[in-house]
Amino acid sequence: MKIKILITAIILLMGSGFAFSQSISFTYDEAGNRLTRELEIKKINPSNNSDSGDEQKSSYASVETITINDVEVTISPNPNGGKFEVSIRNPGKQPNVKIYLHTMLGKQIYSSEQVQPITTINITNRKNGTYILTVIVNGTKENWKVIKQ
Repeated sequence: MKIKILITAIILLMGSGFAFSQSISFTYDEAGNRLTRELEIKKINPSNNSDSGDEQKSSYASVETITINDVEVTISPNPNGGKFEVSIRNPGKQPNVKIYLHTMLGKQIYSSEQVQPITTINITNRKNGTYILTVIVNGTKENWKVIKQ
């Protein structure tokens, strides 16, 4: 009897659209070196997708935020359907930020050396797969795997 109730509860949660969430916190030392990363995963309800021009094949969006030299960098969503944003937030002066996107074979397919607070990168015309995003803030480099589904 308990197994039937458990299975029914799992099925109901999976269909509700609110079944999963994940949040991971990370820290930095006093010199600004990253000790850990912060990752937040949210369930997206496809029926609430207000941007009808974007087809999102994944039902999950991931938002990853890290701090590089006192600058908060957020990448979202990842995985994505070909469009994602790199957000730069700095409470102090304007940082020197550069963004590059490469294929897994090393071919550069996007670069920006005059980064806005929110930069939208569109790779909808590229094949599905994994890409390497590089963000350089005041000379400190961080890399992410960006997945286009």
